[in-house]
Amino acid sequence: MNVVTDTLSRRHPLLAVLDAKLLGFKMLKELYTHDHDFGEVYASCIKNPYGKYFLYNEFLFYVEKLCVPNFSIRDLLIREAHSGGLMGYFSIVKTPAMLQEHFYWSHMRRDIERMRNCPSAWHA
Repeated sequence: MNVVTDTLSRRHPLLAVLDAKLLGFKMLKELYTHDHDFGEVYASCIKNPYGKYFLYNEFLFYVEKLCVPNFSIRDLLIREAHSGGLMGYFSIVKTPAMLQEHFYWSHMRRDIERMRNCPSAWHA
């Protein structure tokens, strides 16, 4: 019944896994303030939730998905989702669905397609 509490309880394990497996993961907190996609929203959420956005442990979420700033970590998440490093192997077809379940950024599908069209990007 309490959607916010339920959402927060599911996000804590995601943050714990990413913190343990991605060196520099906490750097996301610093990137939000100057990010083109999330900077203004992040500043608004410092005081109160903003629409469907909210902060949890200084990380920005949209509904129940972790917002990922426009930084190289997006490419890393795409590669890791496809290759199985963080979340198990997902084909190029299933990669967008898996990422969209846990993460949010504008033009995610475009970014995945860009990497799909550049095979060397999967092994960078």
